[in-house]
Amino acid sequence: FFKDEATGTKSVSLTTTGLASGTGSLTVIGASPSTVTWSGTTSVIVGECATYTLTLKDTFGNTATNASSTALNLSGAGAGAFYTSNSCATATTTTTAAAGSPTALAYMRDYTAQTLTLSASGSGVSAGTLSVTTAVGPPASITLTGGSASAYSDGCSSAFTLTFYDAYGNLAPAQST
Repeated sequence: FFKDEATGTKSVSLTTTGLASGTGSLTVIGASPSTVTWSGTTSVIVGECATYTLTLKDTFGNTATNASSTALNLSGAGAGAFYTSNSCATATTTTTAAAGSPTALAYMRDYTAQTLTLSASGSGVSAGTLSVTTAVGPPASITLTGGSASAYSDGCSSAFTLTFYDAYGNLAPAQST
């Protein structure tokens, strides 16, 4: 019998007194998927469509190739949503790792600046998570409030307040020029 928790090709050699030694190799493949890991950006500007790769892993942390397709339920997009492609046009709550493939893709877009915990899980596959921050975009509009509509020729008006917003209405930092 041979046991190894790490995947890959293994060399095996046998020796005993009085007999010729023997060598061979065998390939250790990943066990059944038990969890999922995320890879992709952890900082996204609001309105951008971000791509994530979900990889199935076995209990030993090896990449696990599934015998049949594995549906993964997606959650944690906050005010945003998951999508079926990198155009971020059709919303979804699932993605699938095809039979024989250890990976699936997920796409996420959010229009609100916030911190998210993206999660994916499936039947027999415990949740894997990724912390993502969606950051405010550059200023796209300004509002002017306060102050007075008129001032004396020898004086100043009262103070005005400028407020900057990104293209999605999130408060944006002031820009200097």
